[in-house]
Amino acid sequence: MHNSSPMLLKKKKFTFAQIAALVYLTLIGVGTVLLMLPISSAQGTPTSLLDCLFTATSATCVTGLIVVDTATHWSFFGQVVIILLIQTGGMGFMAMVAMLFWATGKKLGLTQRRLLWQSAGGEDANAKHLTRNILACTFICEGIGTVLLSFFFVPKYGPGKGLFYSIFHAISAFCNAGFDILPEQVPFSSFLLYPDHVYLNVVLMLLIIFGGLGFFALYDLWKNRCRWTKLSLHTKLVLVVSALLIVLGSLGLLAFEHNAAFSDIDFGTKVLASMFQSVSARTAGIATADLSTLSPAGCLWMCILMVIGGSPASTAGGMKTTTFAILILGIWAEARRKPSVTVFKRRLDAASVTRAWTICAIYFMLVIICTMLLCAIEPITLMQGLFEISSAIGTVGLTMGITPSLCSLSKVLICVLMFAGKLGAMTLAFALAERVESVPLQRPVGTVIIG
Repeated sequence: MHNSSPMLLKKKKFTFAQIAALVYLTLIGVGTVLLMLPISSAQGTPTSLLDCLFTATSATCVTGLIVVDTATHWSFFGQVVIILLIQTGGMGFMAMVAMLFWATGKKLGLTQRRLLWQSAGGEDANAKHLTRNILACTFICEGIGTVLLSFFFVPKYGPGKGLFYSIFHAISAFCNAGFDILPEQVPFSSFLLYPDHVYLNVVLMLLIIFGGLGFFALYDLWKNRCRWTKLSLHTKLVLVVSALLIVLGSLGLLAFEHNAAFSDIDFGTKVLASMFQSVSARTAGIATADLSTLSPAGCLWMCILMVIGGSPASTAGGMKTTTFAILILGIWAEARRKPSVTVFKRRLDAASVTRAWTICAIYFMLVIICTMLLCAIEPITLMQGLFEISSAIGTVGLTMGITPSLCSLSKVLICVLMFAGKLGAMTLAFALAERVESVPLQRPVGTVIIG
């Protein structure tokens, strides 16, 4: 008998980027199968494969784009499946992998622990400590959100439904998912009936903001009791950029939509609606205004906010606030002929600047190419196509109303973009974080004229 080839016996090693893709694809596959069951539909009939795949992808990638109305099409079982997909997708791949390792009694290796902390913006190698903090942060924020939302939903719908609605929307908002199950609404209308409800708007905005700050930033704030001087450079940058984007986003929308999407509401409600849409565009996907009536300037403004997204190691998507900050700081340093990028009296390493420009270029190319494809497939305007693509790649979930009417090919394109938006930047970060053996060879220096 011949011995088996050593190559056949050699165990294939998967990179963490490949494992991440497999984990999310498995979640999407399981979610799709469950949503196809007749019990998942409110009518008790099976839903088409493509619609179930689209919904499962949107929920797992915490996006919020939908082709069937969540409140009226899905049964209680189907809605539970969706919120579980949102919860697992919102906690993040690395936390899920760490929990899977411990559940099976295995230990994370040094490389896995290092990548876990890098994905959360930290440097400590204690993966178990980090995952415990992620879980605690998630459930505490969602628990507080549930209690606060129950003051709105329970009196309106009773204890049973009110509590379920509170849990669903607390998880959806904190995970920046954008799904809603408000029963009395016109299908696909999100929170359009409550643009002037200050309490509901503020609670949802706080959940979205905390979910978009990132687990490491939240833990840093808690550990240092919010003392500015004790906070890490990462946390300081996240807080400043997030605050600026919310303020500038609100002012921009108020100026652009004053006589457009917000023309039929009073000034106080316009201010509240501007703030909410600015917060939601940074990847929550909940709307209190009819976005199909956006002006071209307001539409482009929201596309910029959607592509920027939330912060690293958060439930939000997009190219991330820190990436955007490094781009602006890099441009400022180059304009002043500075040899390096500095912020808060710290110098950023050149590799971080390079990664930021690489991620930005990837998002820019994907948005441009996929917008052209969508506009070529669908009878829509350029603004509608750009808005839909920006929402998908940023895992936002906002739409100008074209998602339910997309053809099969367009739905597949949006699914791929949602998956890429959830996985893409993280995969790139993991790939760049891997150790690569340097070849002891220096090529001759060449000069190319730039600008």
